[in-house]
Amino acid sequence: MHDSKPAIARAPKYDEVHRAAEVAQLAFETESIQTWLSSFSWIADNEGLDHLVVTEAQEEIVAALVCTPGTCYITNDLVPFSAVGSVATHPDHRMHGYAGMIMTKSVQVLYEKAYHTSALWPFSYNYYRKFGWELGGEIRSYTMPSEFAASLTDPSGTRPATRDDLPAINALFDQMARNYTCCCVRNERWWGFKIAVHDLKLDGTDDPRTSLPVMVHETDGKIDGYVMFNISGEGENESIKGRELIAENPQARRSILAALAGFGAPVVKFFAPINDGFLQELPNPRAVRVDIEPGFQFRVVNPSAALEMRSVDTSISGKLGFTITDPVLDTFDFDTEVSEGRITKVNSRAKERLYMDIQTFAQLYSGYVRPVRAYELGRIQPTSKEAIEFAEKVFPKAIPFRPLVEVG
Repeated sequence: MHDSKPAIARAPKYDEVHRAAEVAQLAFETESIQTWLSSFSWIADNEGLDHLVVTEAQEEIVAALVCTPGTCYITNDLVPFSAVGSVATHPDHRMHGYAGMIMTKSVQVLYEKAYHTSALWPFSYNYYRKFGWELGGEIRSYTMPSEFAASLTDPSGTRPATRDDLPAINALFDQMARNYTCCCVRNERWWGFKIAVHDLKLDGTDDPRTSLPVMVHETDGKIDGYVMFNISGEGENESIKGRELIAENPQARRSILAALAGFGAPVVKFFAPINDGFLQELPNPRAVRVDIEPGFQFRVVNPSAALEMRSVDTSISGKLGFTITDPVLDTFDFDTEVSEGRITKVNSRAKERLYMDIQTFAQLYSGYVRPVRAYELGRIQPTSKEAIEFAEKVFPKAIPFRPLVEVG
């Protein structure tokens, strides 16, 4: 029987949270619902039901996603942010546009709540590009035989982490994150979410096949490195992955890698920013395979508000206008003045102007693509050459990086 009631994207009710998690479980084909239920329930309880989006069709929940709010580093500037994750459609209800409905609704929610930026890890870059997200950066991965990792150094300085190590771990991450764009600020709520939902272990346990344990490295009683890791695959395809490995010095990193090799997987792999220099530390760099992979997708939800959150060189001054098309929020048309290290939205019309889509603006904002390069690719239409030259100054050079543990 045909249901005349149209499908609608909305926030769920409390008694619908379990169904939303069930949709995610079925969509991702996992044996257990627990991770999904923990995620949806934690967000509902700690952030509010309005941070969940579902599609209701034929009087049942058929699609769902989670918005996880926070703050992201744009180098030393802090910008309101929300990750989007667990995007799922019930297998029996695919190809009806229900996922598109929750994606569209999520953008509207982020805009209304003043989360000026957003990121996600895509199954398809083309799909999420339709809703304004764009490739935000690249990630470097290193893969090596465990025998090689074990030979790097003595792993004795590396041990399982405990909750008492959390301040030191957070300080190391914060020190790293301020050199990049798009990492999340990690406060007590962030860690609470990871521990509750992603089974992050800070209690000395170390089963990387069923959880995400953490190890730290100490030098003279000071923590100078850590890794969050897991084991995946079986037999010859089994590998241990340092999903986030941060170290203050080469010795700490080598010790952590040697400790990872001790878990018995034939291959050790870890991920790092695109400008990482691990090969420079090695006597035999050919023992390591290096891959450059496309990373997260990034979105700017409110371009003028996001620009006002950024600092620029105090020597820069001038005006620049923007006309930015957005597939969900229509067109942003505004003008800015740059003065005394800040960018301010103004009412007067600027002489120089840039025309682009929101996807291109996201790449400029994250630093992944420079204005000159975007112009060469035909993705920016400037009023003049001077507009591009000024944009090069307005958007500081930066390297985007988002660790793999920052999923959802």
